[in-house]
This record gives sequence, C-alpha cells and structure tokens, in this order.
Amino acid sequence: MADGPRGYEYKHVECPQDSSIVNTVTNDHAKFYWELSGTQTVVSKESHLEEGTFNSDNLYSVTTTERFVALDFQRATDIPQLENIKRVERSYYEICTSLKNIGASPRDNYGRPAPEGINFLIVIFLSFWIVPGVVYFLWKKKQLEKTNVESAEHWRQLKSSLDQLLVENKGLLNITG
Repeated sequence: MADGPRGYEYKHVECPQDSSIVNTVTNDHAKFYWELSGTQTVVSKESHLEEGTFNSDNLYSVTTTERFVALDFQRATDIPQLENIKRVERSYYEICTSLKNIGASPRDNYGRPAPEGINFLIVIFLSFWIVPGVVYFLWKKKQLEKTNVESAEHWRQLKSSLDQLLVENKGLLNITG
C-alpha cells in the first residue's frame, strides 16, 4: 500500500516542428525523470493591415504563420534524491545555454563552431586601392582565425563540462548505457 498520494510537477516546452528536435528534447528531459504527458502541434496565424510605403492610401494584408510543437512533461515529486537531480538538471541546461551563446549545440561533435562568414572579396573590390584591400583582408582573416581558436577552446571546455556532468551523475539520472 502506498505511503500517500503521489505528487507531480509539470513543465511546458515549445520547440520547432522537427521530429529530430522533438526527440532530442524528449530524451534530454527523460534523463532528469521527466515523462512526456502530452504533445500538440500549434499553428498560429496572425493577420493585420499595413499602409503602403510610398502611398499611404494602399493597404496590404500581412499574415504571419508560426508552427511549433508544444510538449508537456510531468515528474513525480517523490523520486529519491530529487533535489540533487534538479541541481544537475540546472547545471546541464546552463551549460547548454552557454554552448548556444557561442553558436554551438550540445549535439555538436566538431572542434569549433562554424566561422561567421565575412565576404572578403567585397571588401577588396570595394576598396579603391588593391593594396589596402589586401592588407585589410589579411588582417581580418587573422582576426577571424584568432576568434575561432578562442571559440573552439571555449566550446571544448563547455562540451567537456557537459559530458563530465552526465558521466559523474549517471547513477543519479535516468541514463542507461
């Protein structure tokens, strides 16, 4: 016979309408004992009228559509060591946010984030003198390489922290394998 009523806590998450992302979000939450209790695909349309740019007498109908999947999770509040699980969960998602802020993802398995593109040819062609354009191109390339090395090191540190957090708490979390 049970000791008393079982309580639950609830969480609502919205994510893009992509099955691989939905599966990833669901699996990530399962590590921390969240159970999927419901899903819903949401299509939100908003329409309004806007004045014309050149002629304010012209009105245009503008419609925007947003599609996403709403995931509802529940977790029992009587799980052993729930406070420790919550602590690890907070750390996990803080590291994930840091990775996102540097342009990477916890799923990335490359050594550095993709470089932000700078079209160096435009800089050269727009220059009135070829030599200053080439000098600028080389200087900017060196700056970008330096930034990539720093970002790559930051990514390696964050990714290592994330992996280590999961390994250290494998016995505590709902992770098999």
